[in-house]
Amino acid sequence: MKNNEIEIPIEKMTLLYSKEFGEIKNVVHGETNASKFYGDQDLKKVRTHIIVDKNNFVFENYEQFHVINGELKLKKRSGLDKFLGGNKENETN
Repeated sequence: MKNNEIEIPIEKMTLLYSKEFGEIKNVVHGETNASKFYGDQDLKKVRTHIIVDKNNFVFENYEQFHVINGELKLKKRSGLDKFLGGNKENETN
């Protein structure tokens, strides 16, 4: 960081996921214009994105989550429930 620059904290992250199955394919810090992920138009037909609050645990373990009806959900039997207090209400298949 240069002397006169102000560092703006990143408070969001963008998740790119499969429209059909909700499988998360990529995640980046910040609110990103996801059109750069959709290089060709065919990919845009099968993938979409959501922007959520930044969560380093989700960022580092995104393959244990998926998106269902526009909401981030822990996959059932992911093995992470012991770290999340065993809360079953946020788990899906």
